[in-house]
Amino acid sequence: MGVLVRQDHTHINCRRQVGGVLPLLAVVAAVLISVFYPLAHSRGAVVRLSSPFHVEVAGAPTPVHTLRLAIEMAAHIAFPQLEDAEIVLAGTQPVLSPLSPGRSVTVLTKLDITTSEGAPLIWVVPVTLTNTPAVGRDAQRLLVSDSPETVSDDGILDAGTLGASQTARILYHHQNGRTDRNMWLILTLVNPTPSPVRLLIVGATGGPHPDELRAGHTAARGFLEQYWARAGVFLQLPPNGIIPLLATRVPPNDVASGLAQIAVLEGSGVEVQLAAQFPRRGEPPVFSRILPLDTQHQRGVVGPPVVARSFSYAVGGPEPMMWVGANEDLLRDEVSGEPLHGNYGVIYTFDVQLTNPTAHPTTVALAIHANSGLAGATLLVNGALLDIPSVGPGPPRTVTTVHLPPTANGHLRISTMSEGGANYPVLFTVGPP
Repeated sequence: MGVLVRQDHTHINCRRQVGGVLPLLAVVAAVLISVFYPLAHSRGAVVRLSSPFHVEVAGAPTPVHTLRLAIEMAAHIAFPQLEDAEIVLAGTQPVLSPLSPGRSVTVLTKLDITTSEGAPLIWVVPVTLTNTPAVGRDAQRLLVSDSPETVSDDGILDAGTLGASQTARILYHHQNGRTDRNMWLILTLVNPTPSPVRLLIVGATGGPHPDELRAGHTAARGFLEQYWARAGVFLQLPPNGIIPLLATRVPPNDVASGLAQIAVLEGSGVEVQLAAQFPRRGEPPVFSRILPLDTQHQRGVVGPPVVARSFSYAVGGPEPMMWVGANEDLLRDEVSGEPLHGNYGVIYTFDVQLTNPTAHPTTVALAIHANSGLAGATLLVNGALLDIPSVGPGPPRTVTTVHLPPTANGHLRISTMSEGGANYPVLFTVGPP
């Protein structure tokens, strides 16, 4: 049975319940909302909550990006009265830094909140973050939403169901096709069951930006930085709960990308929805709004989203050809059989055994060839993160080099992903500098 089952219907408007998650804090929040909400229509009311809420994360260490995502998601669940509010982490005291395994830290967070009516609030809340061990689990299926890239109307661009003990990845990459309004791209998780669901989530967004390559590269780098660190956010989604996992405001003609990986640790599963909204000027989106199913965009499920290849290179011999997004590796939709051109969202791993049979030391170079057009790349090479924001057609660009002593052996382990907005296929080679 497929991990991510595509749905062709809209979700029922779910209301979050506290469900045992921070009940005392929720009561305090309700009282404070009733007091400060009228003031917020005229000015941003500052609400200080003394009771901290606790968030569990994973990672070796947990990157700052993951910690920010953890605080924003946990705030949505901790304050169910603000279901349709936009919650943005404006800052912390002390400033966030990567959190090592087994460590905890308490920070005072400043949350900028905009309600669905447009009322501004500023909430100052202590949050305790704890780095908890997590069992590694990779995605079994991949959902991609990027064709056509331009979106001009409200609607659900894609939807699926993630079952018990299953893990899926989603990549989206879209342009605002309107000239008069901002577009919101919103990736939402819904628990339609009467029991809580425990999840492990990693996510990143890129953009908005006029340059689609930059938007896609930023999302990919943010996601891979967490993925390679085995980072994530533990989230308890209450019964009948709904939470905006990723949300990006996209100005006219700009492009935004997003990547998320969702693992169901406990419970029967969740629904995943990617929606586009075009609220009136100055209004935030309504996350629980019932939207029609978009009928223009392709949708489907492929997987597993991984390609692994082994190569060897002897100094003076033929160079290994390591393709990303080439036809021979394209994943296919489980229902239609259509290929996923570019293999966007797929992680490639190349293991290259190096040999220097000569009596002289030599240098071996890993190079990228982007002959299909502009591309970006984020790579992990022997544990080192390498960032290539943009490379175009022309001479190959050296990514990194390896020194090989006489008659010595070596090894290159290369991991990368097909990024939204880039042109594929892209070729990597190992050979002379």
